[in-house]
Amino acid sequence: MQRHVVSQKTDSGIIMPDSVTEQKLNEGVVLAHGSGGLDGNGNEIIFKTTVGDQIIFDEYAGTEIVRGNVNYLLIPESSIICTINE
Repeated sequence: MQRHVVSQKTDSGIIMPDSVTEQKLNEGVVLAHGSGGLDGNGNEIIFKTTVGDQIIFDEYAGTEIVRGNVNYLLIPESSIICTINE
């Protein structure tokens, strides 16, 4: 998934200080899924999210990786708090 970033300038033109724009939001978009797995009883685990879903996740969830110049966050689906419907 890819984390949303805080804009340095609001829609009304207010410039946000670095202390605000350096914050990491707990909101992002699902870019891909793994292959899933099996639960303790051998049943296939079915993902509750789909690629493109906007999500809110636990504050300290996941592992950040960088590919090229893009930051990604790898998180288990259990760390997703909710899906945002807009």
